[in-house]
Amino acid sequence: IVSDPEYMLELVRRIKPLKMRWMSQCAIQIADYDQLLKAVAESGCYVLSFGLESIQKEAMKGINKDWADPNDYLRVIKKVNDAGIEVASEMIVGLDSDTVESLDATIEFVNKSNIIAPKFYCLTPIPGTILNKEMNEESRIVDQNVLEYRPSKSVLNTPHFTADEVTEQYWRVYKKLYTIGAILRRTLFNKRMLIHPLRTIFFFGVNMVYRSNIKRKVAPNIF
Repeated sequence: IVSDPEYMLELVRRIKPLKMRWMSQCAIQIADYDQLLKAVAESGCYVLSFGLESIQKEAMKGINKDWADPNDYLRVIKKVNDAGIEVASEMIVGLDSDTVESLDATIEFVNKSNIIAPKFYCLTPIPGTILNKEMNEESRIVDQNVLEYRPSKSVLNTPHFTADEVTEQYWRVYKKLYTIGAILRRTLFNKRMLIHPLRTIFFFGVNMVYRSNIKRKVAPNIF
C-alpha cells in the first residue's frame, strides 16, 4: 500500500471524509514519509501490520528482503506508534539461520518493541514457488501433501532443526509471548492504555483470543 506514496496519500485523503476506521498490511518504509504517516493516522487508520519476518540480517538476505534492516525496526515501530497507529507484525519461524538463541532474541525483541499483536508463521514451501523447487532439490521437504500445509506446521528441515522441532519452536515462541503477564504489559499495563483506552481494551481482548487459540494449538488469525 505504500509502494506508491503519492497514490497512498491521495487514497487516505479520500478515505478521511468517510470517517471510517481501518487497518492494513504495509511495508516499513511508511515510517520515512512524515506527511504520509500523519495523513494515514488522520484518515482513521489505527493498525498497520508489518511483515518483519526476522530480526536477523542474515535471514533477511536469505529471503530476498535485505532492503529491510532489522536494526531499524525499533525506530520504525516507535515512529508509527507515536503517530497514533498500533503496529501488528508477522514473522517467520523456520528460516535457515534460526536457532534456539535467535528465537529467544526474537521473543525479547517483540517484548521490547511494544508490538500490540505479534503473529508468526512457519516457513512453507508452497508448490510452484522458487522455495519449493530449492527445498525439493535439497530433499528438505518432509511432507509433499499440500493439503496438510498450514502456518503452524513446518514441513521443512533446517540446518538447526528438524521440521518437527521447528513446529515445537513455533509454539514455544507463541506461548512465551502470550502469557498473561506479557499480554498485560503490552495492553492494560501499558502507557497506550492512558492514550487510547477503548482501543487498548479491544486489543487486550484480541490478545486473549490469541492466547486461547495458542493453548489449543490453533494458529491465531489476523483479528
